[in-house]
Amino acid sequence: MTGLDTVAFDIETTGFAVDDQLTVVGFDADIGSRIFLNTDGRAPPSNLEARVNDELANSVSMSVQQTERTLLSEMDAFV
Repeated sequence: MTGLDTVAFDIETTGFAVDDQLTVVGFDADIGSRIFLNTDGRAPPSNLEARVNDELANSVSMSVQQTERTLLSEMDAFV
C-alpha cells in the first residue's frame, strides 16, 4: 500500500445562496500551494503571484480565471 500525504483544501465563496459563486480555491502541501482565483471579470492586481510569494516561505502557484466555470474547469484539470 502506498503512503498518502495530506493536502489541505480551502474554498471561499461570495455567500451561501444558490446564485453565489466560488472566488478562491486553494490546495496546500509540503511541496507548495496552488491557488485558483476567480476575479469575476475584473483585472487582478499587477504581479499578484510574485507579491504573494514574497510574503510566504513555501512556493505558491496561482492562476487567475475570469469566471467560476473557468475556475472549476482549471481546478478539475489540476486534480
